[in-house]
Amino acid sequence: MAAEPTPEEIEALILAAIEESGEDELVRWSPIRNAIPGDFWAVERAAERLRCRGEVGAMKIAGTPYVWRGDDADRHIARKYDGNPPVRIIA
Repeated sequence: MAAEPTPEEIEALILAAIEESGEDELVRWSPIRNAIPGDFWAVERAAERLRCRGEVGAMKIAGTPYVWRGDDADRHIARKYDGNPPVRIIA
């Protein structure tokens, strides 16, 4: 059996999956989550670390989570909220 990926490897896989999605803006989280090897919670924690650093943005639209590659604005928001930016929700 293969070893579980490290937290850093999971983060890199998430960023690569967002880039490879071919989407310009929002990318549904569930297909990315399902494609990343490793424990469910390890992948969720990696995504949360990326979001808290502003490397990934997150939004829920009608209950469906979406992510995107963070930009300067996302990193600014992460710093403004001391590493705990709010998740944007659109009902």
